[in-house]
Amino acid sequence: MLADDGVAVNTDADRAAAAVAGALGARLVLLTDVAGVYADPDDPATRVDTVETPDGFAALEDAAEGFMRRKVMAVEEALRGGAAGAVVADANVDRPVQSALDGDGTRVAPDALSEGEKGEADEN
Repeated sequence: MLADDGVAVNTDADRAAAAVAGALGARLVLLTDVAGVYADPDDPATRVDTVETPDGFAALEDAAEGFMRRKVMAVEEALRGGAAGAVVADANVDRPVQSALDGDGTRVAPDALSEGEKGEADEN
Protein backbone atom coordinates (compact mmCIF):
# COMPACT_ATOMS: atom_id res chain seq x y z
CA MET A 1 0.00 0.00 0.00
CA LEU A 2 1.27 3.50 -0.78
CA ALA A 3 0.60 6.66 1.18
CA ASP A 4 -0.45 9.85 -0.60
CA ASP A 5 3.21 10.81 -0.96
CA GLY A 6 4.05 7.48 -2.67
CA VAL A 7 5.92 6.00 0.32
CA ALA A 8 5.20 2.33 1.10
CA VAL A 9 3.09 1.76 4.22
CA ASN A 10 2.81 -1.46 6.19
CA THR A 11 -0.84 -2.55 6.28
CA ASP A 12 -2.75 -5.12 8.30
CA ALA A 13 -4.41 -7.08 5.49
CA ASP A 14 -7.29 -8.26 7.69
CA ARG A 15 -8.21 -4.72 8.67
CA ALA A 16 -7.82 -3.49 5.10
CA ALA A 17 -10.16 -6.27 3.93
CA ALA A 18 -12.55 -5.31 6.74
CA ALA A 19 -12.69 -1.74 5.47
CA VAL A 20 -13.42 -2.94 1.93
CA ALA A 21 -16.11 -5.39 3.08
CA GLY A 22 -17.75 -2.70 5.17
CA ALA A 23 -17.72 -0.16 2.37
CA LEU A 24 -19.21 -2.66 -0.08
CA GLY A 25 -21.71 -4.22 2.32
CA ALA A 26 -20.07 -7.56 1.54
CA ARG A 27 -19.32 -10.55 3.73
CA LEU A 28 -15.79 -10.51 5.15
CA VAL A 29 -13.82 -13.76 4.87
CA LEU A 30 -10.66 -14.00 6.96
CA LEU A 31 -8.53 -17.09 6.48
CA THR A 32 -6.11 -18.43 9.05
CA ASP A 33 -4.27 -21.61 10.04
CA VAL A 34 -7.06 -22.90 12.30
CA ALA A 35 -10.74 -23.73 11.74
CA GLY A 36 -12.10 -20.58 13.40
CA VAL A 37 -12.10 -18.94 16.81
CA TYR A 38 -11.92 -21.43 19.69
CA ALA A 39 -13.45 -20.82 23.13
CA ASP A 40 -10.36 -22.66 24.43
CA PRO A 41 -7.51 -21.70 22.08
CA ASP A 42 -5.84 -25.08 22.69
CA ASP A 43 -8.92 -27.17 21.88
CA PRO A 44 -10.26 -27.26 18.28
CA ALA A 45 -13.40 -29.00 19.58
CA THR A 46 -14.42 -25.68 21.19
CA ARG A 47 -14.72 -23.76 17.92
CA VAL A 48 -17.33 -21.03 18.11
CA ASP A 49 -19.55 -21.75 15.11
CA THR A 50 -21.97 -18.82 15.09
CA VAL A 51 -22.12 -15.44 16.83
CA GLU A 52 -25.44 -13.64 16.54
CA THR A 53 -25.80 -11.51 19.68
CA PRO A 54 -23.80 -8.84 21.52
CA ASP A 55 -23.28 -11.29 24.41
CA GLY A 56 -21.96 -13.84 21.94
CA PHE A 57 -19.63 -11.25 20.45
CA ALA A 58 -18.34 -10.32 23.91
CA ALA A 59 -17.61 -14.02 24.53
CA LEU A 60 -15.83 -14.19 21.16
CA GLU A 61 -13.64 -11.23 22.10
CA ASP A 62 -12.84 -12.87 25.44
CA ALA A 63 -11.90 -16.14 23.71
CA ALA A 64 -9.63 -14.54 21.12
CA GLU A 65 -5.97 -14.73 22.05
CA GLY A 66 -2.78 -13.87 20.22
CA PHE A 67 -3.15 -13.38 16.47
CA MET A 68 -6.86 -14.16 16.72
CA ARG A 69 -7.47 -10.85 18.52
CA ARG A 70 -6.60 -9.01 15.31
CA LYS A 71 -9.02 -11.21 13.36
CA VAL A 72 -11.85 -10.43 15.78
CA MET A 73 -10.94 -6.73 15.67
CA ALA A 74 -11.20 -6.83 11.87
CA VAL A 75 -14.57 -8.59 12.12
CA GLU A 76 -15.85 -5.85 14.41
CA GLU A 77 -14.55 -3.09 12.14
CA ALA A 78 -16.17 -4.72 9.10
CA LEU A 79 -19.53 -5.04 10.83
CA ARG A 80 -19.38 -1.49 12.16
CA GLY A 81 -18.61 -0.34 8.63
CA GLY A 82 -21.65 -2.08 7.14
CA ALA A 83 -20.46 -5.57 6.18
CA ALA A 84 -23.16 -8.18 5.61
CA GLY A 85 -21.40 -10.58 7.99
CA ALA A 86 -18.00 -12.08 8.63
CA VAL A 87 -16.34 -15.46 8.88
CA VAL A 88 -12.98 -16.60 10.24
CA ALA A 89 -12.07 -19.92 8.64
CA ASP A 90 -9.33 -22.39 7.81
CA ALA A 91 -7.05 -21.53 4.89
CA ASN A 92 -5.74 -25.10 4.73
CA VAL A 93 -8.86 -26.83 3.41
CA ASP A 94 -9.77 -27.44 -0.22
CA ARG A 95 -11.37 -24.31 -1.68
CA PRO A 96 -11.03 -22.29 1.55
CA VAL A 97 -13.03 -19.24 0.48
CA GLN A 98 -15.89 -21.34 -0.85
CA SER A 99 -15.78 -23.48 2.28
CA ALA A 100 -16.04 -20.35 4.44
CA LEU A 101 -18.91 -18.97 2.37
CA ASP A 102 -20.66 -22.36 2.61
CA GLY A 103 -20.70 -22.18 6.41
CA ASP A 104 -17.38 -23.47 7.69
CA GLY A 105 -15.49 -21.52 10.36
CA THR A 106 -16.69 -19.00 12.91
CA ARG A 107 -19.52 -16.96 11.39
CA VAL A 108 -20.46 -13.57 12.84
CA ALA A 109 -23.78 -11.93 11.99
CA PRO A 110 -24.23 -8.15 11.82
CA ASP A 111 -26.64 -8.39 14.77
CA ALA A 112 -23.72 -9.54 16.92
CA LEU A 113 -22.98 -5.87 17.51
CA SER A 114 -25.45 -3.88 19.54
CA GLU A 115 -27.41 -1.22 17.67
CA GLY A 116 -25.31 1.48 19.38
CA GLU A 117 -22.10 -0.01 17.97
CA LYS A 118 -23.26 -0.33 14.36
CA GLY A 119 -22.27 2.57 12.20
CA GLU A 120 -19.78 3.97 14.71
CA ALA A 121 -17.08 3.82 12.06
CA ASP A 122 -19.10 6.29 9.99
CA GLU A 123 -19.33 8.74 12.90
CA ASN A 124 -15.58 8.88 13.55
